[in-house]
Amino acid sequence: MTNAIAEVLPETATAGIAEEKQVPLALLFAMFLTTLVTLALQLCLSRILSVTVSYHFAFLIVAFAMLGMAASAVKIFVEQKSGEGGKRLGAPAAAQASAGLIVVGTFGFVFTRTTNELLAAVQLALLGSVLAAAFYYSGYVVAYLLAHYAKHVVRLYLVDLLGAAMGCLFAVMLLDHTSALNAALVCAWASAAAGVCLAHAVGTRRDQRVGAGLLALYTVVTLFALLHPSVTRLRFAKHTQSNVIWEKWNSLARVTVSLRDRDGRNDQTHPVWEAGWGMSNAFTGFVPESLWIELDADAGTPIIRDGGTAPPERIDFLKWDVTASAYWLRPERVGSVFIIGGGGGRDVLTAAHFGAARVDVIEINPAVIEASRDVFGAYGGGVYALPQVSLTQANARSELANSHARYDIIQMSMIDTWAATMAGQLVLTENTLYTQEAFDL
Repeated sequence: MTNAIAEVLPETATAGIAEEKQVPLALLFAMFLTTLVTLALQLCLSRILSVTVSYHFAFLIVAFAMLGMAASAVKIFVEQKSGEGGKRLGAPAAAQASAGLIVVGTFGFVFTRTTNELLAAVQLALLGSVLAAAFYYSGYVVAYLLAHYAKHVVRLYLVDLLGAAMGCLFAVMLLDHTSALNAALVCAWASAAAGVCLAHAVGTRRDQRVGAGLLALYTVVTLFALLHPSVTRLRFAKHTQSNVIWEKWNSLARVTVSLRDRDGRNDQTHPVWEAGWGMSNAFTGFVPESLWIELDADAGTPIIRDGGTAPPERIDFLKWDVTASAYWLRPERVGSVFIIGGGGGRDVLTAAHFGAARVDVIEINPAVIEASRDVFGAYGGGVYALPQVSLTQANARSELANSHARYDIIQMSMIDTWAATMAGQLVLTENTLYTQEAFDL
């Protein structure tokens, strides 16, 4: 395999290095870091675009990555054909350029998004160009090493695959502990570190000095962002974020809690249309104050103020919503209820209000549970602390498949999140609940 690859590469690809016994460890580590960064950055950017634009833009990130990396491979080929392949000065600069572009693109998402549709399209195109260029330079490093060390392509390719695999795990770890924007900055730091390794292995003293200085700069920027999350907090996503009072990212979604009205008002009563997903026109009663949990700045669920401790007449509006229709159709059999996607606890309150003796709730996103049960649990009157309520963090379909319990009502209302997950777009999310097998279950 190695000989076959070496034969199809131009002669200059292996000129001057055929006598080397092994690839320097610094180059192997640089390859590992570069491929790790490339995969992790793709996943982090998918999360960012899912929040700021729409979930299906996850495919755009794949296009950026493939375009940039293909262009870098063509560049290496052209260099080899023109006789420039023996030069070993491009890879360190490429790694540092990738790091710089990642930083520019990351802060571009923070500070340049706008409500003007035309301007937003232009900004997205510019940011896309920046990100494609970042993938171009990371791809240049990989193609450079494979071309110049064709005799050791098996070892390099092994390190390439290991780095990519670890990049997937690294992205999950990062997103479960910080925002996708800060995770992207960590990727920039790792790319700069790869540049330092390359500078020491194949660069000049100037490359080494520049690389060390840039790595120090990115270290300061990354640490500052990690210690002060407000610096990289989104000012605008799919709508303004001025009312956000709590935020947490993870590999499933960006979860925020906001004031119910996006214009800043939070009155004691709200319009009837805000009370539910499809309120009866006959309802004219009281609608309590609520906070709004939102996933990826799109799909939402309310936390009703004092819902768990309010007298029945204060939450009677729950009965007038279309999501309560099953309770009206089977009023004599509301003993046990299974709720898929508990969210802020609205469906739980509905079940309790109709007198359910047992309410089992499944919520897949731990950040939603943290917001509704822990951080804002007192605001909601301790919905998940009600004696008949049992909350579990799990996948609802798996939980039902492994359970022998029987339920009078299984409720699954408004659970779609429209979020691009770590698996890519809608893979392995709640759409698996809309299959024939799921309904049979």
